[in-house]
This record gives sequence, structure tokens and C-alpha cells, in this order.
Amino acid sequence: MNIACLALKEQRGGAIGCESGYFFADACDADVTILEMRHDICIDSNDSQRKALIPRMNESEMKWFCHVQVQEINADGVTFTSPDSAADFAPADLTLYTCGSRSQDTIIANLYGTVPTFIVTGDARKARTVKEATYEGFCASMDIL
Repeated sequence: MNIACLALKEQRGGAIGCESGYFFADACDADVTILEMRHDICIDSNDSQRKALIPRMNESEMKWFCHVQVQEINADGVTFTSPDSAADFAPADLTLYTCGSRSQDTIIANLYGTVPTFIVTGDARKARTVKEATYEGFCASMDIL
């Protein structure tokens, strides 16, 4: 199976696409291609995550292209361009569009007042890096104590 993981638009980090792609490459023996619009993969991930994930991605023979612009997604795969090349093609039986997280303001609004202390943290508040969200969760837990 060929899988293309797309990290496009205002994606922060690209870790979800890389982690998902690695799962398919490792567990399902899929040929995985990561297409990242930024200059590198897993940019906003912490150093330990990058040091653990990227070598595994290399061992699983995943491919990735950075600074790409997707031109077309069709049943056969993804056509894309990068600054230093003409149009290229990533064959794909399955295309994953990994575009980060967005808060669900309506759900959050409905939860206010259900408990004495209610603090919205992490991606429920605003899409951010794992480090930022974890620190915010820590601070919220200290406020509760």
C-alpha cells in the first residue's frame, strides 16, 4: 500500500503526519511519503521526540519532501512541486491530510459551570506545540491545587 501524508496550510510541526506515517510504514509495511510545506519535518516537536522518531522513519524507508506545494490529489496519488524541482508525483492508495488541531468552542462553552473549577488548556484552547500545551496543563493543575 502507498500512503501520502500531507502537512499543509497552517500546520504546526507535522508530528502527527510523521507519527501516523511511521505507524503505517512499520506496522503495515506501507510505502509512506510525507509532503511537508515547511522547511523540515517535526519542527515544533521536542528534541527527544525528533531523535526517537526520525531514525525510525529512516529505517522504515519512509520518504519525505519539504517546502512542497500540492498541486492535485487524485485517486492515484498526489502531484506536488518543490522550490528546486518541476512537478513530482507521490503514488498513494490512501492520502492522509494531517492539519493539526482546532478547538471546539461550542463544546467548551457548554461545559462552563459544570464543575467548580474549569480551565481550558492545550489544543482545546488553541492549537500549539506539545511543549506549550503540556506546560499550560501543568500550570492549570497547580492552580487547582
